Amino acid sequence: NPGKTWDSKLNHWSIRRKKPTGDFATRLATHKKLLPFRDWVEKRESGMGQYTPKNCAAVQRAFTQLLDALIKTGADASTEVKLTFFDEVMLKLNRLNERDPDLFESEERDQLCAQLEEIATVANINFTKDADGESRITSGRDW
Repeated sequence: NPGKTWDSKLNHWSIRRKKPTGDFATRLATHKKLLPFRDWVEKRESGMGQYTPKNCAAVQRAFTQLLDALIKTGADASTEVKLTFFDEVMLKLNRLNERDPDLFESEERDQLCAQLEEIATVANINFTKDADGESRITSGRDW
């Protein structure tokens, strides 16, 4: 059940090291600085060759674009409008996975989902998880 592992791993990931504070835009901009995906390139040293600078930058870019869209739209945007941005990032991640089916290992999948859910929380989007640990935020994933 991925939902159980995400919560236990959050403390090890940068998203929980510094809780974003301030207004809506400031919290999201702070979260953008905490994205860990560029650091995944270090995993290549331990034999995970799929974490090329290009792949890591593509994941980082997808999340940066999500955060930028949320900031631009603003706190008062409807949940449905905000969720369209999550759908877009999920499509981008699915395309990356389609191009390289080995791109996202278990821990990285958990980290991606945890990041998406943390961003949703920061963006004031309420969501619930189903029995399989999936939420509306992560349900469109093919990885």
